[in-house]
Amino acid sequence: MSDDGDVVLYQYQVENEEKKGQVTYSRTHKGFKFLDTIIEESPRMYHNGIGMALFKMAKANDFKKYYVVAMF
Repeated sequence: MSDDGDVVLYQYQVENEEKKGQVTYSRTHKGFKFLDTIIEESPRMYHNGIGMALFKMAKANDFKKYYVVAMF
Protein backbone atom coordinates (compact mmCIF):
# COMPACT_ATOMS: atom_id res chain seq x y z
CA MET A 1 0.00 0.00 0.00
CA SER A 2 1.10 3.54 -0.69
CA ASP A 3 -0.59 6.85 0.05
CA ASP A 4 0.42 10.21 -1.42
CA GLY A 5 -2.23 12.17 0.50
CA ASP A 6 -4.80 11.91 -2.29
CA VAL A 7 -4.37 8.58 -4.06
CA VAL A 8 -4.11 5.36 -2.09
CA LEU A 9 -2.68 2.35 -3.94
CA TYR A 10 -3.43 -1.22 -2.89
CA GLN A 11 -2.47 -4.61 -4.22
CA TYR A 12 -5.39 -7.05 -4.36
CA GLN A 13 -5.65 -10.77 -4.90
CA VAL A 14 -8.62 -12.83 -6.06
CA GLU A 15 -8.97 -16.60 -5.84
CA ASN A 16 -5.24 -17.52 -5.93
CA GLU A 17 -1.66 -16.21 -5.89
CA GLU A 18 -1.55 -15.81 -9.68
CA LYS A 19 -4.47 -13.38 -9.70
CA LYS A 20 -2.99 -10.23 -8.20
CA GLY A 21 -3.51 -6.68 -9.35
CA GLN A 22 -3.54 -3.07 -8.21
CA VAL A 23 -6.38 -0.73 -7.35
CA THR A 24 -6.32 2.96 -6.45
CA TYR A 25 -8.71 5.14 -4.47
CA SER A 26 -8.73 8.91 -5.00
CA ARG A 27 -9.85 11.09 -2.12
CA THR A 28 -10.34 14.03 -4.51
CA HIS A 29 -12.55 12.11 -6.95
CA LYS A 30 -14.08 9.84 -4.28
CA GLY A 31 -13.72 6.85 -6.55
CA PHE A 32 -11.61 3.81 -7.23
CA LYS A 33 -9.96 2.38 -10.32
CA PHE A 34 -8.42 -0.99 -11.08
CA LEU A 35 -5.10 -0.63 -12.89
CA ASP A 36 -5.20 -3.98 -14.67
CA THR A 37 -7.60 -6.53 -16.16
CA ILE A 38 -7.41 -9.21 -13.45
CA ILE A 39 -10.66 -7.99 -11.89
CA GLU A 40 -12.48 -8.16 -15.25
CA GLU A 41 -11.73 -11.89 -15.43
CA SER A 42 -13.17 -12.46 -11.94
CA PRO A 43 -16.74 -12.70 -10.62
CA ARG A 44 -18.41 -9.30 -10.10
CA MET A 45 -18.62 -9.87 -6.33
CA TYR A 46 -14.85 -9.32 -6.08
CA HIS A 47 -15.10 -5.93 -7.77
CA ASN A 48 -17.99 -4.91 -5.52
CA GLY A 49 -16.34 -6.20 -2.33
CA ILE A 50 -13.09 -4.35 -2.96
CA GLY A 51 -14.99 -1.17 -3.83
CA MET A 52 -17.12 -1.35 -0.68
CA ALA A 53 -14.01 -1.86 1.47
CA LEU A 54 -12.32 1.18 -0.09
CA PHE A 55 -15.41 3.37 0.39
CA LYS A 56 -15.73 2.19 4.01
CA MET A 57 -12.10 3.11 4.73
CA ALA A 58 -12.55 6.47 2.95
CA LYS A 59 -15.65 7.32 4.98
CA ALA A 60 -13.74 6.65 8.21
CA ASN A 61 -10.63 8.35 6.77
CA ASP A 62 -8.73 5.28 7.93
CA PHE A 63 -6.89 3.53 5.12
CA LYS A 64 -5.40 0.36 6.56
CA LYS A 65 -1.95 -0.83 5.58
CA TYR A 66 -3.42 -4.31 5.06
CA TYR A 67 -7.09 -5.23 4.67
CA VAL A 68 -8.79 -8.56 3.97
CA VAL A 69 -12.13 -8.71 2.18
CA ALA A 70 -13.57 -12.18 2.73
CA MET A 71 -15.67 -13.67 -0.07
CA PHE A 72 -17.78 -16.76 0.50
